[in-house]
Amino acid sequence: MRSLLIPLLLLAACQSPPESLPESLPESPRFLGNTACPISGRPIDPAAYFEHEGERVWFCNPDCAEKSASEPEVWIARAYPEARPFGNTTCVVSGERLPLDAPTVTWQGHELRLCCGTCVDVFRSDPALFVADLD
Repeated sequence: MRSLLIPLLLLAACQSPPESLPESLPESPRFLGNTACPISGRPIDPAAYFEHEGERVWFCNPDCAEKSASEPEVWIARAYPEARPFGNTTCVVSGERLPLDAPTVTWQGHELRLCCGTCVDVFRSDPALFVADLD
């Protein structure tokens, strides 16, 4: 009898609405930047970075960021030496399902697939707008 009563109580408890629901779940976005300073190899300081053509490179301190700002392409290449596929299944610009031959764009060491050339151009015009919601 006891073994039947416990599951019934649990079922009743699960069907009762909770007293309060949070308005939204806590967000934990995936960090899509470099985690080591491309100059020193030390961990980055989130406040020490430069941005060039929509890509950010983080450094261990503001001095490293300032030194490297004169050659942004060099430090972007060092911070992101290899593009890793992001694995998105929908276009980050339009939300459309991706075709088999989807074009790609590399951003901060991640290869993102987009649905068409127009979306590639739109993405490149303001990458931060489209990557803010990536997880």
